Amino acid sequence: MLMDLNFLKKLVKKGEGTQLEFKKKVANTQKILKEVVAFANTKGGLLLIGVDDNKTLSGLKYPEEDALIMTQAIIDSCRPKVSFSLESVTLNNGKEVLAFDVKESKKKPVFLANKPKGYFGKAYVRVEDKSIQSSIEVRRILKGLSINKSFPISIGDLEQSIIKAIYDEGFTSISKISDTFNLPYTKASNLLVKLTISNILKIRPKEKEDQFFLSEPSI
Repeated sequence: MLMDLNFLKKLVKKGEGTQLEFKKKVANTQKILKEVVAFANTKGGLLLIGVDDNKTLSGLKYPEEDALIMTQAIIDSCRPKVSFSLESVTLNNGKEVLAFDVKESKKKPVFLANKPKGYFGKAYVRVEDKSIQSSIEVRRILKGLSINKSFPISIGDLEQSIIKAIYDEGFTSISKISDTFNLPYTKASNLLVKLTISNILKIRPKEKEDQFFLSEPSI
């Protein structure tokens, strides 16, 4: 992506969203890395550093130093490795905005390591203009979809009843299916995960409890 000041202004005017995040400065790399991981686990996105939440182009006084810090942080803390490119745009005040173009990862889930160069940590996904920690189910679905795009599943009476219940209600959750069908929580979780990997259902990640809905509006 080749970015100039005019393009940057138009981009920032749109505001933050599923694939766009603003950060004023490199103050807390772990917080910023959550956005990088979330982009990699979702559809990719553009991280602009030197832009306030109110869309002000404040810029960075030491962009080269900040670029080095963030680049090394991404390399050290994202597992598996995240693909990204970096550009800088010079503002009228002489300061610069860093634009990290984070690619969607082919191998998911991507984790933010709990220590540099570690292999254990938390995964995040992008939901609208927020990056939220993913549930176990989201991680399993991300992994399943990245390994095999088509996952055959046997549809029995229970699965048909669950699909019918979701059709009637519009969406559901693991706890709702567990209560409705008197199932152990883990079994309800496994069923919804399998139905999602098989593309019968879609998942809508939430901070409290994920929602599941039909991939197609009719059954």
